[in-house]
Amino acid sequence: PADASDPFVNTAEVTCSPVGFPNTYTDEASWSIELFQPSIDITKTANNPFSKAGDDVIYTITIENKSSSDTPDLVLDTFTDSLVPGIVPPASCSPLASGASCTFTYSYTVLTGDPDPLENTATVHYHPTGFPNDITDSSTVSVDLLHPDYTLTKLCAFEPVMVGGTAVFNIILANTGDVDLIIVLDEDVIDASDVIILAGTPIDLLVGQTLNFTVEVPAVAYPETLTVDNTINAIATLPEWTGLDNILTRSSSDSCQVAYWAFTPGFWKNHTADTSNGHDAWKYTNYSTGDMLDDVFNLGMLEGLSPKGTGKFFEELNLLDALRFKGGSGLTGAGEILLRAGVASLLNASFHEKMHGTHEGYFPFSTTEIQTMINAVLATGDTSEMLALAAELDMYNNGLHTIDWSWDPEVPLP
Repeated sequence: PADASDPFVNTAEVTCSPVGFPNTYTDEASWSIELFQPSIDITKTANNPFSKAGDDVIYTITIENKSSSDTPDLVLDTFTDSLVPGIVPPASCSPLASGASCTFTYSYTVLTGDPDPLENTATVHYHPTGFPNDITDSSTVSVDLLHPDYTLTKLCAFEPVMVGGTAVFNIILANTGDVDLIIVLDEDVIDASDVIILAGTPIDLLVGQTLNFTVEVPAVAYPETLTVDNTINAIATLPEWTGLDNILTRSSSDSCQVAYWAFTPGFWKNHTADTSNGHDAWKYTNYSTGDMLDDVFNLGMLEGLSPKGTGKFFEELNLLDALRFKGGSGLTGAGEILLRAGVASLLNASFHEKMHGTHEGYFPFSTTEIQTMINAVLATGDTSEMLALAAELDMYNNGLHTIDWSWDPEVPLP
């Protein structure tokens, strides 16, 4: 019986009488059986109460034979784990004498989508040597899964930025996970209270929190760059209480367009000494409307070709003629398109060379650089290269536009 005493004593009694006589005779016999109490205990622990997807949880299993001292050694039948299949306990776990124990470890890699909390159960099954009894025990451990995540965004605050000025970028940090983070940025930022936070300074980013900063970057001069480009990098770590040493990195980049002074082909065409508006922009350059194309450029493959509607060859036309070119197909059309854009760029560069004494910081190229680029492309006769350069120069020609017509062309601007 389940409540039998140990030792378990069993007594048999007999009573009998002779036939026909009243005499009664009795006797009894007893037998004592020593009972043993088999018992097994399993304990399962995790190396950290917290974990996250991609990390390993290390489980420690301790199996202890808590049977009475007279119990035969326990023999392991099975060991199962609800998450990690195929775990084989070491030889020290079977057979296991009364009072003995064994300990071993194994790991589980947390998967994206695992339930939170992550519960894991280990179960052992033993039997006493020579007996069929099933002796089992289980132990469950729960691990809280964290999901750290954040975004880092960098955006140009306003553009264009003046050369020699400052490009301002907005920095946005947002904690999109379920655990606080400590963020370190790789450049100085200015917080909402106009306090400068130096690079490398830890920044607390709480769950659900968004922090806004700005970064200021000097706008350098042309022709080194057409934009102010900047990248910010962030390293996030988890609070010490999590016991996790994970590092989460983020990076974000953006560019601010830098302003430069430039005018379109139409502007130069419509602002000559002969136009009715009375404003001559050419006087602020080192060129005149009558300068011949073949004196300014090496026309190369365009020589002997006639732009549409002119009745003349390229080499017979001047800079103002080029600004009136319509463009078209083939080599002649590509030449018209390139020279129209190229003459405007040449005049833009010359404007700054004459009025500022330097092209740097005001237009991407000098007059010499523009002539070199155009001459090189015209020498190839490759229409795709000609059109590509024309598109690039057209982009440069669409800068800021301003002229104070009271400027003296013989007095450089500050």
